[in-house]
Amino acid sequence: MMHVNPSSFDCSEVKRFLYEYVERELDANILIALDTHVISCPDCQKLTDSYREAKETPREHLKQPVVIPRDVKFEIVESLSQTGQ
Repeated sequence: MMHVNPSSFDCSEVKRFLYEYVERELDANILIALDTHVISCPDCQKLTDSYREAKETPREHLKQPVVIPRDVKFEIVESLSQTGQ
């Protein structure tokens, strides 16, 4: 484990390591340093919250069934039957 000075981390490190930070894929000491900064920085709190929300939004939509209108289904079937598929 590497030694990190938590006070040396600022907004630029949060932005640089945003993905790895949110996914918790960094060394524990780096995560602690970033956590320390994010807890005290409203801008970085907003950034990480927005990132998490944006990351989850597509998953939420994928869980919902897709409803295809009957006329669209009919057009697809017609098109496929005309092409011999």
